[in-house]
Amino acid sequence: MNARLTGTVPTSGPRSDSRSEPAAGASPAAFSELDELAINTLRFLAVDAVAAANSGHPGLPLGMAPAAWVLWSRHLRHDPADPG
Repeated sequence: MNARLTGTVPTSGPRSDSRSEPAAGASPAAFSELDELAINTLRFLAVDAVAAANSGHPGLPLGMAPAAWVLWSRHLRHDPADPG
């Protein structure tokens, strides 16, 4: 039967239940208090920038603030002394 018609997704082989432990950055519970403060600050600044520009909708910046924070704080590294 077609998976599209039944609403199920076919799997290949046995399925392991990986829902017991979320990946780092996957849920709000994975953030510390400092992370939450930084994310909320990003949200405020995004809304303020949209309002100052008098153009656009703050939905995307509000929703993507956690992703931006994870990228900035955990993945992007830059040493100005060694830009290469």
